[in-house]
Amino acid sequence: MFSFLTLHSYFEIFALLTSIICWRSIKKTPLRWLAFFMLFIVLVELTGRYYRTVLHQSNAWLYNFSVPIEYLFYGWLLSQYFRSKVFITIARVFLVCFFVFAGLQLFVFGELTTFNPIFFKIGSLAMIVFCCFYFIDFMREEVPVNPVSEPMFWIASGLFLFNAGEFLYVSLSNILFSDWQKWKPVISQINNNLVVLLYATISIGIITMARKQWIQK
Repeated sequence: MFSFLTLHSYFEIFALLTSIICWRSIKKTPLRWLAFFMLFIVLVELTGRYYRTVLHQSNAWLYNFSVPIEYLFYGWLLSQYFRSKVFITIARVFLVCFFVFAGLQLFVFGELTTFNPIFFKIGSLAMIVFCCFYFIDFMREEVPVNPVSEPMFWIASGLFLFNAGEFLYVSLSNILFSDWQKWKPVISQINNNLVVLLYATISIGIITMARKQWIQK
């Protein structure tokens, strides 16, 4: 059982458990949806690994559905903390357009059994922009706030670093790595480390929110 899991799987499960344990502290904030989202992520990852390592079948179809859902969720979550009406409008337009685009790619133009990297390219670039929107609004706060004490700052930082890495190696892989198969283990390791970073910061963000609620009481 434990050999079936990878390091980043443990971090995903830890983030899920953190969201469940801290539920009472986050249930009145947009972060409450992280509990349901993390359950979705853990189920997707475990199913994907089962298909690949046990059944020895392609799991591309699974990630064709889950990856657009991830970007839609993270985009929505970040938009809940925007202050600028312009940023909020841009986020809403993107979410609707990306939802329609993903649907067309999956059911009209694309091939379900082959993973479509365009989701990574568009989604990761959009998340980088959305994180920058959040940071801009955060720095515009009239009353200075310690970033370390702000739950969403941790999550936005993790999302920014994760998606910056994803965007760079997915977009530039064909240019930087002429022999893809040779470099595939390295790329996979980079991706795994980025996943660990992302879910570590999500866990810290949830714990920070729980701590803030406890202090306020």
